[in-house]
Amino acid sequence: MTGAILALILGAADPCAPVVPAATPAPAEAAVYRAVGDQERAAGSADAAAVAYRDAAALDPADAASR
Repeated sequence: MTGAILALILGAADPCAPVVPAATPAPAEAAVYRAVGDQERAAGSADAAAVAYRDAAALDPADAASR
């Protein structure tokens, strides 16, 4: 599952794009994106991590760790 999400992240738009909150918060899905962001940051991939954190924040705007 993480591999599929990572593929989406790497194909995603600009990591500096603004966060657009989801119509319905999805904390469980946000946690998956946050985990990918943590892995990418640990691996030194700052851009991929930023995209993952941005997507996590969009899915769960209350998630301070992703913001």
